[in-house]
This record gives sequence, C-alpha cells and structure tokens, in this order.
Amino acid sequence: MRRAGVPGRLLVAVTAVLTATAAAVGVLSGGPVAPAGAQTSSTPESLTAFGDAVPYGSVAGADLVAPIAGVAGTPDGKGYWIVTDLGVTYNFGDAPQEGSAPVTLAAPVVGMAATPDGKGYWMAAADGGVFTLGDAGFFGSLGATPLNAPVVGMATTPDGKGYWLVGADGGVFAFGDAAFYGSLGSAPPDVTTPAVGMAAMPDGGGYWLTTTAKAIPPPTATTSVLAACNQPSAGPSVEPTSIVLACGDGNALLTDLRWSSWTATTAAATGDLTHNTCTPDCARGTFVSTPATVSLGYPVRTLAGVEFSTATYTYAVSTAPGGVTFHAVLETTVR
Repeated sequence: MRRAGVPGRLLVAVTAVLTATAAAVGVLSGGPVAPAGAQTSSTPESLTAFGDAVPYGSVAGADLVAPIAGVAGTPDGKGYWIVTDLGVTYNFGDAPQEGSAPVTLAAPVVGMAATPDGKGYWMAAADGGVFTLGDAGFFGSLGATPLNAPVVGMATTPDGKGYWLVGADGGVFAFGDAAFYGSLGSAPPDVTTPAVGMAAMPDGGGYWLTTTAKAIPPPTATTSVLAACNQPSAGPSVEPTSIVLACGDGNALLTDLRWSSWTATTAAATGDLTHNTCTPDCARGTFVSTPATVSLGYPVRTLAGVEFSTATYTYAVSTAPGGVTFHAVLETTVR
C-alpha cells in the first residue's frame, strides 16, 4: 500500500455528471426508502440495487464510526466493496478483502475504484493521497502537494494503469496512462457550485464531472468546524457550543462545549454527549446527556477556508472503566 508520491500534472478543471453527496456523521442510522422496483439488502441502510444489480449485503449493524464514502463493484457484478471516510473497507459477494487504509489518515477518504480484474482497489483522500490495496498499481498522488481545494473523487482507466483525481474547484490531476481531455481552466466552477464527483468513459477516452448548486459561505480566518452540518443557513464556526454528530436525523450531538484550546490543527473541549435513546422508537425517544471530553482534528482545506473534519469523544459508561471513545467524521463545506 502506498500513499504519497511524485505529484501528477495539475490540469485545472472539467465538466459534468454524477450526483452530489452529503456525508452524514457518526454511526449510520436509518436510510433511504427504496423506490418501486428497487432491491435492498437485508440491512438497507447502506445499499439499494436497481435493474439487474443484486444486493449482497450492507454495513448496517457494523457499529460504524464514520459515514460511507464510496462503493465499487467487481468486474462480474457479483460483489462490491464499501468504504468509509476513515478508509475502512467492507467486502460483499465475490469481492475479496484486500485491506483498509492506514489509521493515520491525514484527510478523509472521498472515493474508491476497483482494478479491472477485481483483485484490488484504490482509495482517494481529500488531501490527494492515494492508497493502493491488492493488485492496484500506484502511479502517483497529491499527498505532498498544496491544493487550492480538496479532492472529491477519482476515476480509473480501463486497463487499470492510470487514474484521475478531481478537486472541488474542478481541477483534474492525471496519473499513469490517464490522458487529459480538457478542463474548465478558463471557466472554473462558481464557488456556489463546487465539483463533487467524476466518471470516466468505458474506453478511457473522456470523462465527466458534476457540480452541485450549494451556497458556500465566505472563508474563515482560522480553522473552523461545520457545527450544524450542511444546513442552508449555517456556516463554519469557531468554538461552537454544540456540534451535531448525526446530521441525518439530529439524534446525536455534542452540547455545552467549553473549549480549553483551539489551534490551527487541533481543538479540545469538555461538554456532554447528548443523544436520543430511541426507545420505543426515535420519534418517541428521550434525549439524555453524558459528560464527555472532545477533540477535533484532521483539518482540511475547503472553499470556506480550513475546517476540522474529525471529532473524537470519550464519555463515561458504567460497563467500561475509563469510558468509551468514538471517532466521527464531520461534514465539511465542500463534501
């Protein structure tokens, strides 16, 4: 497995397709309702299959501490891998388990792609780092290159001997035998419509990018945190009194935060973990609070400045002396 390498060619910008994703924070709960004709796995929180695609399983019930960042299928369509923001992979069907990214990520994983023979895969991180597992080849990365905007996706060439990375500003980085076919260098995406994903032609002769119409708040002067998720009226803040962990339903958050330090790279606080007991169900559950210590880390550069992308919190429980520690990936402005 390799991560950093010789920087590739910075080829600023591109154009058009895929879908925007907003990462939910913390342990996954709930999920989309399957449309008519769709198939879901027995644990439907994470995967829905359409057409002749078959669900081979999902990660629900796996005690996730990070949201899902991507999925990649095997060549015969009889399996797939799912990867979280922290680079942890789960394999289903005939997809072999080739390992996960190292635990010392400098930035969250934003996507993955499989090798042509299905015996390996790549992961791309927001800082441009590339991780290779199984027989995936390493052709370079942006791990040591200052970026104007974080990487948001990747695509591979049909022979598996190259790949592209795309940044939120539309910048395209080509490695190996991946060719450059044009960009939006003269007309980059507006700051309110950052690029969010990339897909390649089957023959490797072109690619698409997509943008999302989402207002980007003005940059902050210091490292901040998106405390209220991607609410339309909410932007990044410094030393907030609360941070929402469960962006999908608001059933878990850090409250009454009192910050003892706030630097460019880390922040520390004490407060409470407040969560819904969801008994007998979440609609009728009760919110309870438990004292907790909190630290923020993994600052990433976004179009709104620099934002913390992870939260680690420890809270007391009677069955675990010293408390229980969880790691959560926080939403950031461009993700």
